[in-house]
Amino acid sequence: MSNDKTCKLCCGHGRLRQSHITPKFVFDWQKVSSGTGFLRSSETPNRRAQDGEKEQMLCSDCEALFNRWETPFATRIFHPLNRGESIQFRYESWLLKFAVSVSWRVLTWYKPDDLPEISAPGKLLIAKALQTWKEFLLDQRAHPGSFEQHLILTDVIESIENIDSLPPNWNRFMTRGCHINMAHFKGHPLYVYAKMGPSDSVGFHRN
Repeated sequence: MSNDKTCKLCCGHGRLRQSHITPKFVFDWQKVSSGTGFLRSSETPNRRAQDGEKEQMLCSDCEALFNRWETPFATRIFHPLNRGESIQFRYESWLLKFAVSVSWRVLTWYKPDDLPEISAPGKLLIAKALQTWKEFLLDQRAHPGSFEQHLILTDVIESIENIDSLPPNWNRFMTRGCHINMAHFKGHPLYVYAKMGPSDSVGFHRN
């Protein structure tokens, strides 16, 4: 069966790839470092998995475009961070491109037009975010503007004070968790979130 469809980024028509929503290098690292060679999701912790969420989303050219930003992030930030190395890196344009590409994939994958819990104004805001991020990724605009991106690097919590308790697996989640989400409240979208081990990407609209 042919999978010739329209690429969700460039809108070109052709054979689509099975695109990872969270970048593939995250799941490759999880499997290599797991001790078992398998993944387990938080929703079904007793069931082994081979890979993360994928969808026919991008053409080969757009996959290659995303890889241009994923490769430096993986080699200069993600893997050194997981090896416990002290990292310093110069901020370059690829980092914002990488963060936007992740937020765009997550928000596209959620298919917000089909979510009844999102209000009509909320769906209009989401559509504007997707269009803004798309134009930025395709070099049709210089900056995503008010649709901001933030990257948070996390580590284990060695000690706590004035906090009653944390879940027993909290440090594992902070350093090895892989999770995506689109948060909303009373019909209004708040942010899209992608946890990639010890690096978290957050995209939201600055009012």
